Amino acid sequence: MAVERRFHPRHILQLPVTIILPGNDGEEYAGTSLNISLSGMQLAVPPYVTDAIKRYCAIPQELCLTINSEDTQSGEQISLTGRIIVNRRISSNEYLIGVKFRSLTPTLQDSLQKLLNRT
Repeated sequence: MAVERRFHPRHILQLPVTIILPGNDGEEYAGTSLNISLSGMQLAVPPYVTDAIKRYCAIPQELCLTINSEDTQSGEQISLTGRIIVNRRISSNEYLIGVKFRSLTPTLQDSLQKLLNRT
């Protein structure tokens, strides 16, 4: 049995995520969350997204993320900024991006915690 050593445990949660890269005139890219914690998330994205990240993001690579809740009645969205920690290929048509959240306000932390409590 594996022991959870993370300060903020991961929650498996697959939700659509909108990615906006700085320096790309607000063009939006789509990804899917694989897991989320209070400190970051892993995303699955197609290869053209990682190509755009390499093209438009300075080092360290930072981006804006909007997590779209599956509850369509409330239309809840959580907008965050993050820094890319991991970027690796997981198949011929998909990459895994690990993002660490930056500058979380208490309000954003509460919104994220409410989302994670639903799992």
